[in-house]
Formats: sequence, structure tokens, C-alpha cells
Amino acid sequence: MPAPDLIEVRRYGGGGPLVALLHGGPGAPGSMVSLAWELAGGFTVLEPLQRRSGGAPLTVARHVEDLAVVLPEGAALVGWSWGAMLALSFAAAHPGRAHSLALVGCGTYDAADREVYERALVMRLGEGSLRRVEELRRRMAGAAGAQGDRLLAALGRLMEEAQAYDALPETGDPVRVDRQGHEETWGDVLRLQAEGVEPAAFAAIT
Repeated sequence: MPAPDLIEVRRYGGGGPLVALLHGGPGAPGSMVSLAWELAGGFTVLEPLQRRSGGAPLTVARHVEDLAVVLPEGAALVGWSWGAMLALSFAAAHPGRAHSLALVGCGTYDAADREVYERALVMRLGEGSLRRVEELRRRMAGAAGAQGDRLLAALGRLMEEAQAYDALPETGDPVRVDRQGHEETWGDVLRLQAEGVEPAAFAAIT
């Protein structure tokens, strides 16, 4: 178990270059476990499980500093979706700490790109799945607690089906979805963009 205020970090493998996998969501810790096992044969893999909601509202800066505490220097960062955005934020705040970045399906940084993403998503989902996405989003608006977590998990599965290519088999390990953490963190992502902080800050990445 981690110390009281440290995030949990799962470790896989035991030899080879050091790789840290940053999951998407926000609020979907555990969603990189299939890739972690896939890489474990040739790498030392760390899977940080991002902080859950329940204390002070979650922010990008809090997630960045959580990583700064638990990740050793020189790890390659592999981020998926929101995790790719977090990798960029971490590398900008701590230049030189990461060996390299691999950004997979990185999130968007302005309204125009989000519109392009939504159009592509509509094309990939198909009519039936699109109706299901709209229904889940509508139900999430009035949901809280465990019900909100379940709805976000269902939405995440649909989104992953639309975005993934040649997906790895699931391991059976549960994804600990945190809808409140998702909303708190994503709200801060949008604030940083509206204030012009990100992506401008990424110029510091070395």
C-alpha cells in the first residue's frame, strides 16, 4: 500500500528500460493494465493510478506533482488520451525528468479540434452506439456517486471501442472509474486552455 498521501503505483516486469504508463479518463485508473502486461516482458513498467476525488478538488497541477513524487527520473512516459495530456503537462513542469514521451490519442487543446474529434467519433460509432452515447451523457447529468461512476465507465467502453485499433485483450482487472474526479480534472484542463496556459507551457519541454 502507498503512504497515506501518495498515489498507488503498480509495477510489472523487472528488467529493461523504465516505462511509466499514464491512463486516460480523467478518472479511469487501471485502464492501462493490458498494455502494462504486454510490455512487462521487455521493460520495467510503472502504472501510476491517478488520485481519486474526495479531498480538495483535483487539478492538473495536483496530478503532475503526484507523478513528480512517485516517478523516478529518466522514465519514458506513455500516455493514452487524457494521460497523453498529463504527460505533456508533467514534462513542461519538470523539464528533463522524463526520458521521452509517447502520446497516444492525445486529447484536444481548443474548441475547433474538439469539433473535429466529435465529428470523427460520430462517424466511427455508428447510429446505434451514438444513440447509446447520447443516452449515457443525458443520464450522467443527473447522476452522482456510484451511479455516476457506472455511467462514466459504460461511456468509456463505448468511446474506447470507437477509438481503439487492434485492441489488446482485457485482463479482467477492474477499472476504478471516478466520475467526480473526471469532472474536476477536466474542468481544470479547460480552465488552463481558456487562460492560455496550455498548450503554451509545452514550449518548456526538453
